Amino acid sequence: MKTYLLTLGLASLALATGHSEMVSSPLGGTDNGDMFSQTYSFPQIVSAYGDPLDEVADDFILSANNNLWKIVIWTCYSGTQQLPDHFTLEVLLDNGDISPSTASTVWQEWLPCTRTDTGDNYVGRDIYETVFFPSAPPALVAGQRYWLSVHIPSGYAAPFVMVKNNEFDSIVWVKSSTWRTAEDQFGHTTDMFFDLYSVPSSLERVSWASVKSSF
Repeated sequence: MKTYLLTLGLASLALATGHSEMVSSPLGGTDNGDMFSQTYSFPQIVSAYGDPLDEVADDFILSANNNLWKIVIWTCYSGTQQLPDHFTLEVLLDNGDISPSTASTVWQEWLPCTRTDTGDNYVGRDIYETVFFPSAPPALVAGQRYWLSVHIPSGYAAPFVMVKNNEFDSIVWVKSSTWRTAEDQFGHTTDMFFDLYSVPSSLERVSWASVKSSF
């Protein structure tokens, strides 16, 4: 029992700490993903999930076919070690049972990240907007349920992914040895803050201009 409670405390910077220990600046989510958006909002934070979990995943469904160009999540960190400069991200296709445990991988990549301090603080930890660009944007299909899974890197300051109360369909799932819902693991029905972006039209125009100039 003592081991379980310790693990629970580490894996979730949980509600019990309360918003009284949160400090906010005027900064926050300033943009929304054009493919899918559960963008960051400081007042909506209820917890953060991470080490010693292996993965944190949430579902999404697109309204139009598109290529995934940019992924944004929000993270905080515990410990004095170096912050991780890479994460493994994964998109899985749900098989119809609304669970990442049986979903199939359609894209996975170990990606460098760029972090911007939001100026917000959760239980003494700075919150960062954390941005990733897939090297080859995966093509995703409208109407399909996918899962965005964030693999928690080890050997660094312990990373945690910010979450809010559930609003979109299925709740967050977490994985250590097996997948479980956040409700089963922590008693929270939550969504992960994340935004998904397609390739901007300006970049598409630049790319096409480059192609034409090569003839």
